[in-house]
Amino acid sequence: MLGTIHRYEQGQIKLDTLLNNLEALSQCVEDAPEDWLAALQAEMGTLNQTYAAACIHDEGSRKAGGKQMLELTSEEYENVCEALTKIKDLISAQTDRAD
Repeated sequence: MLGTIHRYEQGQIKLDTLLNNLEALSQCVEDAPEDWLAALQAEMGTLNQTYAAACIHDEGSRKAGGKQMLELTSEEYENVCEALTKIKDLISAQTDRAD
């Protein structure tokens, strides 16, 4: 999953693809503490809200220009970066716990 996040950060995949992968992760993680899952889902909620807001303001320009990638405002970008940092920390902590 860290590789998928890195691919998003490098612009290789779109935010909706990342969200789908995170959703799949949250559904298949076994033996994760409830507080870990709650923290993951909270950060996923931030990403989903940011994605929804970006879709609303970006819809007109996407139709006009046929863009592939969703354009984020600076605030949306900061929200995504902060959420991804927390998600990476959660994944690393869970991985360390499993070792």
